[in-house]
Amino acid sequence: MKMKIFNALFLVASVVSFSSCLKAKNEFGGMRTDEGNIVTSIVEKQYLISDESNNHWGYEVFAGFDFAAPATESVRFFAVRVNQPRDKKLSGPMTVRFTTAAIPGLATFPAGAITFPTEFTVPANAATVYDVPVYFTVNKSALNPASSYGISFTLTGTSQGVFDELSKTVDIQIKNSKYTARYTSVTSVTDSANLYRIVSNTKPTLLEDLGSNNVGIADVVFNRYPVASIARAIQVINLSTGGRVDLVQPRYVFNAAGNLTAVLSRTTGADLNAVIEPSSKFTYTSNDNRTFVANYTIRLTVGGINQPFKISENWTYGTPQAY
Repeated sequence: MKMKIFNALFLVASVVSFSSCLKAKNEFGGMRTDEGNIVTSIVEKQYLISDESNNHWGYEVFAGFDFAAPATESVRFFAVRVNQPRDKKLSGPMTVRFTTAAIPGLATFPAGAITFPTEFTVPANAATVYDVPVYFTVNKSALNPASSYGISFTLTGTSQGVFDELSKTVDIQIKNSKYTARYTSVTSVTDSANLYRIVSNTKPTLLEDLGSNNVGIADVVFNRYPVASIARAIQVINLSTGGRVDLVQPRYVFNAAGNLTAVLSRTTGADLNAVIEPSSKFTYTSNDNRTFVANYTIRLTVGGINQPFKISENWTYGTPQAY
């Protein structure tokens, strides 16, 4: 009995001793006591890196705004992401230093159009990760609407933590457009015969300028497919088969106030004689605050049956502006 007790005590002591050695030696690589660090990066560059590693769509980054009005505007060019996943957080506002450079093949901003500082401030936040948009004021009278402008931004330093070397630089192209941008669209469609439907189909979608005050749509992902109709059509589900059906490729026409006045076929240009509800309107508040509501009914022949389809779409400006 004494021998058994001695052996048991020896075993317990050995385990305690071994555990103590492990804890003192590596403490899970120091993770228990490591307070972490603050890492700043450019959101749009991270998106491009992810695309290059996964989808290979070859997206580019844009900052679009209406060159006409207002005369000056605070334009969002990109956003920075602050990662602080452990105990160490920003102790107060952080200063981020950066430089700018020209992009070969694109026009540089003329004197007086934009004055870029050498740094900007990121407010403190206790969140594990958060994004902060970066704005610069543009004097539009100095811009040529016919020119294609571009600019490259590079982070060079931060007053707290470090910046990510892989996502410190982003090239941005400038779009002169009131409408063209990447949005998040939410689409619902019903028909009177209850044969087709889509409910709150949410996805990243482009509005594309097709002329003076009229636009088409393009799915951000399918827009890279060789079959353009897949990207440009409002799609519904055939309730009997479960298959997807390209319902219509719309071309939306606005008046000067942004009200939706007509829905045309993008493929033929024919007026679809839509019954448009008064709520249907495009609103440009600023370059990163644009909305489009389209509520209308059109008659279409699908699957050999001609019947009315009620279409509801809600669009909000999306981020990042990569497409």
